Amino acid sequence: MKKNNQNEKVDIVDKNLKILSNTTKKEAHEKGLLHKTVIAEVVDSKGRYLLVKQAPDRQDAGQYVSPVGGHVRSGESDEDALKREAFEELGIKNFEFEYLGKVIFNRKILDRLENHYFITYKIKWNKKIKLNHESVSFKWFSVKELKDSLKNKREIFGAAYLACPIEMYLGEVKKSKSSKNNKLIKTVDLKGFGKKYQGKVRDFYIVGDKRIIATTDRISAFDVVLGFIPEKGAVLNQLAAFWFEKTRGIIQNHLISVPHPNVSIVKNVKLIPIEMVVRGYISGVTNTSIWGSYQKGDRIIYGIKFPEGLRKNQKLKTPVITPTTKAESGHDARLTEKELLGRKIVTPKIWREMKKTALELFDRGTKICAKGGIVLVDTKYEFGLEPSGKLILIDEIHTPDSSRFWIKKTYKERFNKGLEPENFDKEFLRLWYAKRGYTGNGKPPKMPTALANQVSKRYIQIYKKITGKRVEKEKVSLKKIKIQI
Repeated sequence: MKKNNQNEKVDIVDKNLKILSNTTKKEAHEKGLLHKTVIAEVVDSKGRYLLVKQAPDRQDAGQYVSPVGGHVRSGESDEDALKREAFEELGIKNFEFEYLGKVIFNRKILDRLENHYFITYKIKWNKKIKLNHESVSFKWFSVKELKDSLKNKREIFGAAYLACPIEMYLGEVKKSKSSKNNKLIKTVDLKGFGKKYQGKVRDFYIVGDKRIIATTDRISAFDVVLGFIPEKGAVLNQLAAFWFEKTRGIIQNHLISVPHPNVSIVKNVKLIPIEMVVRGYISGVTNTSIWGSYQKGDRIIYGIKFPEGLRKNQKLKTPVITPTTKAESGHDARLTEKELLGRKIVTPKIWREMKKTALELFDRGTKICAKGGIVLVDTKYEFGLEPSGKLILIDEIHTPDSSRFWIKKTYKERFNKGLEPENFDKEFLRLWYAKRGYTGNGKPPKMPTALANQVSKRYIQIYKKITGKRVEKEKVSLKKIKIQI
């Protein structure tokens, strides 16, 4: 049974959902302080909407309201609150859901001031439900019946339900002008620069001793391009430029200039076909992750011996380097130090320099991320050789594509409870696919628009948390790029 604990802590937020402080639910309601509540509509395979009639002691007694609704606890993510409330109020779990929108709702009722920021979702569910004490009955409404009732029988619905427009519940909210203008950059064609080359995420051109690299909105996971994420390319390109500047004291990098939010001009150097993956925690769901092997019983992974008793997402005593091949297509493969030296991919001297530099970069990244309340979990670095033989940092550094980021404030509590950390990286996407049985083999499930938008939001937020700035946007200008070259 769900307990109505008025001393439970909630985060107080502003109209932009920025957390200002935290307090008890009781004080939030007494003073009318704005705080978050998750609301969810439940829809079955016939397209019917589930509504519940509230019990006599509830705010909307005897009226129909959304079947899932409750406060987001302090430090709790919106999605975790959704899952908790759905189980408490309907007895359901392991369901598919998508984000619908948000709206502020306030009223004075039962001697309290409600000032809620509704975060709304849609849950897909076809099995039985089990109501708790908050509701006395339920009913499935067809879309037509729901629309007609909202027009002609509004008195049967609670005020909280009426706070959100029916278009939001039905997923019919029109896109704003700003979202329409955020066109996806799927590829970049630049005439006059010769042959275009393509990686999983980047398009590039080689012009003399330089490269023009255009970072698109393509997203890959499990070494497969899965779709497109709004503004992702701009985030990656600008965040990499930020980190290149912050780490010049450790090693020189290939960046020359950034003439456009999605474009960088860099030195064209010889690639070392090794991805230097540095891990500070044991985590991950990919085939190259150390947690996947550890979970299967392996204790020597990448030639490194790991102790017994480790748990997923646990911090390692010291960061470890787990190199992989740099595949032009298909999946990257694991390497051990003995293997890469035996295959003479690099000389022992260059390998020692790569290891030392990678650990220094990881330490620098860890400290800077910590200032923004972020944990740098793991990341990968790529290196090249200049014509002189000097080692140089290339590709990208400490981006949500190449790194895992967790929220520092909630990590320990969530780890102790066995919950996944709050992440602001590509792991959110990987977990979505992994839960549906896809880890790189076969045909991937189609990426829903709601998922793409959620990933985009995380990328934009992590950029701001680390840099303290907003992502720049600009129309592609060939003239500007040519001038830079």
